[in-house]
Amino acid sequence: MPREIVTASDVYQWARSPFALWCEHHAPPHERDPPSGFQELLLRQGREHEARVVEARWPACETLAAATEAEGFAAALAAMQAGAPALHGAPLLDAAEGLGGRVDLLVRHDDAPSRFGAWHYRVVEVKLARNLGPEHRLQGAFYNHLLGRLQGHTPRTFTLVNGDGDETTFEHDEAELADVLAQVRAIRAGERVPAIYGSGIWPWESYTDRCAVEADDVSLVDGVGPALRGSLVAAGFATVRALAEAREEALGAIRGVGATRQRRLPVVARALASRTHVPLARVELPDSPVEVFLDLEGTGEQVAAEGIEPMDYLIGALVRDARGERYLPFVAHRLDAEAEMMRAFVEWLAAAPECVLYHWHHYEATHLRKLAQRHGFEHEWRTLIQPRLRDLHKDATRCFAFPTYGTGLKQVAPYVGFRWRHKDVNAMESIALYLEYARDPVPEREKLQKVLDYNEDDCRATRVVKDWLVAQAAAAPT
Repeated sequence: MPREIVTASDVYQWARSPFALWCEHHAPPHERDPPSGFQELLLRQGREHEARVVEARWPACETLAAATEAEGFAAALAAMQAGAPALHGAPLLDAAEGLGGRVDLLVRHDDAPSRFGAWHYRVVEVKLARNLGPEHRLQGAFYNHLLGRLQGHTPRTFTLVNGDGDETTFEHDEAELADVLAQVRAIRAGERVPAIYGSGIWPWESYTDRCAVEADDVSLVDGVGPALRGSLVAAGFATVRALAEAREEALGAIRGVGATRQRRLPVVARALASRTHVPLARVELPDSPVEVFLDLEGTGEQVAAEGIEPMDYLIGALVRDARGERYLPFVAHRLDAEAEMMRAFVEWLAAAPECVLYHWHHYEATHLRKLAQRHGFEHEWRTLIQPRLRDLHKDATRCFAFPTYGTGLKQVAPYVGFRWRHKDVNAMESIALYLEYARDPVPEREKLQKVLDYNEDDCRATRVVKDWLVAQAAAAPT
């Protein structure tokens, strides 16, 4: 009986999230997250990037087209036996070892023979990501191993092309790949792996988080990432409840748990277990007649690493003063209009009364500083912006342990009563909507409006949390 086929996608999923690989083969299919606009954007840009790279560097490349994978594999073998200079999208299959996949490029080299003749082929994989990770390298190694099995010669190296078009050559590590394939096969055979909150990848993000919640997994505690989770589980603290009941001295012996975590982790776990916030310190916020609640929208470093052009395209400001509240969006209406957006924001702020600029966590401060550096507003950053910034996340997490899975604005604001208008828009969808608008502004104006609504809600959520903190301070005994 033929072995089940392990694919390059299996290896990629294992490297990104072992639980996602388990889901792919064992979870109910209806639990899959539908593709979002952002996912579709990545897929489209990935195909376009691959086509550009192939056309520019291997113009004589033969693109295989076949009705079935089996026919495509037969065509690839025939083309390699005929000595084709390069093949694009070639299906490869080794039924004996149970491996298969569709490689981006096979490029002919004449410095060593193979079963095909006085030449052999080497693997080139084209990735949209700017920063190549282990998942990309292991995919390349998988194809290199599979190709070696088919042509009787395993190349010593393979090549990955990133989203900037830069080529990186990797040494083939057969022992590492063998270990990965063993783990992949074990999971495909049913070996269960833990669902770690926040570590899921599409299309299993929602299901991963829900399974972690159902298991009361210790990764639900804010500040417990995969590495620390492993140490806590090994020490007997696998659940939120177990960590809530832990003695501080018992945690002190665990690697990765310093004095601050030793004190804080059980408190956060108790907040989760009790489903209510735990006061830690008294709230002290500045008294200002004018308050501005900032929120920026941009691709960010993580998304830029996936191949999306890094930029900030919206600075949202919710102004509250004696006249009430008003929302002011500063928008880059074109992909090359980031400097214009920043200039408009700086000019408005220079003319505004003295105020506090509230924001949530470090994104706004970091990106405003980078915007200032890129576009010549360093002086305004030092004198006008930076002195007024107030990170409300620091105040909130210093003063309270929240019964939330994380301390992002999307977790804390709903706890204190805020709701976003559009359930189908998040930070990733905002990027997709904005890029569609920027490509064709007039017919896509409604998409920009959804981005503005989302950003305004982020600003208002920050204001709601600030007001909640002030109310808690007023209610606390002196």
